[in-house]
Amino acid sequence: MSSTTFQYHRQFRDELCAINLQRCTWLLRCMAGLLVAQAPVLWLLQPQVWYIAGVLTLAAGMGGLSWLSPQMLLRYRQPLGKSWVGITALLWLLGSTCSAHVWFSGWLADTPAGSVWVALSLLVLVLGHLLLGVVLLLPPTTLLVLHAVHYALLAGSYKAFAWLTGYSVGLLQGVGVLYGVVIALASIGLGTLVWHMALQLLNTRHMLHKAQDDVQVRQRELERLTRHDALTGVYNRAALHELCRQELARARRQMSHTSLLLIDLDHFKHINDTWGHPAGDAVLKHVASLISRTVRTTDLVARLGGEEFVVLAPATVGQAAYILGEKLRQRVQASPVVWNDETIHVTMSIGLAECKPASGADFAALYATADAALYQAKAQGRNRLVCTPTISASLSEH
Repeated sequence: MSSTTFQYHRQFRDELCAINLQRCTWLLRCMAGLLVAQAPVLWLLQPQVWYIAGVLTLAAGMGGLSWLSPQMLLRYRQPLGKSWVGITALLWLLGSTCSAHVWFSGWLADTPAGSVWVALSLLVLVLGHLLLGVVLLLPPTTLLVLHAVHYALLAGSYKAFAWLTGYSVGLLQGVGVLYGVVIALASIGLGTLVWHMALQLLNTRHMLHKAQDDVQVRQRELERLTRHDALTGVYNRAALHELCRQELARARRQMSHTSLLLIDLDHFKHINDTWGHPAGDAVLKHVASLISRTVRTTDLVARLGGEEFVVLAPATVGQAAYILGEKLRQRVQASPVVWNDETIHVTMSIGLAECKPASGADFAALYATADAALYQAKAQGRNRLVCTPTISASLSEH
């Protein structure tokens, strides 16, 4: 295997462990079910209560372990990488179970049906370990150690069987040698191939997920760029029109007031001509940031173009919007911009308009009203807020 493959193994170790844990769980359940299904057949061959009880106890233990191992990991929230020893222990249990099954079946060898049963058990043992090499995702070193230890367990079970029963174990030893050499190599070879392919698949899936995440990030960035002003970061004109239409429609449904502040920086051309356009850009970003930090989170801030900004205040009556506008004007006036060790004082004129629930005005009408008020603010000397006559009357009453 290449070094890249082992690098993938370290990278996806936790994911491989999770897959193996799930597969071991299902293998244990399947083997438990097979043992239960074999019990009636074993009873017909040789009705020994202790043997049937042993098989059913083994099946119950395997079923309990298949439920317990994932529950323990979830309870203690151990990192899956540290549970590799536990997963390997499950594999040893599978191998030992196969050995025990062959060992227990061996005592039937002197009966006519017993020889067939032993041969079938050994066949199941061989095929089972070939299947383990393919189903479980294990590195070659782990497979090699697993088969070596299992072969030792199998050889030990032969000796124990011969010592306890006095039966000949020639057949068992012969198949054991076959398993230990040919089947082990086949299982290791197939298991290594499957392991390598699984790592490549996991890496490909990881790269696809990363590519999808990158696409989503770029889509969100593209959406942000299409809805926000590139210089100041606030909403642009197109987004403002869409959001204002939605907000005015909501206001009509809920019978609430909506106010609009139309803001224009005073003598902005003079700033560009005196300090240059980079200084003008710095002023625009400073003012946009100051407005965004001052308004509520529910208010919409947008740049219409040039030095003109809009603040849409949902569920806000004219008097409250007037207070907000004065707060913005005074804060901008008190926060000059420092550019190349020079101080640039900034002021702004504001036109305020209010949309009442019963008026049914659209954004164009609301904007036109605020623009007329802004024109009056400039005509009256700039650096001031002018509102519609209705709002002025409400303010004079208070």
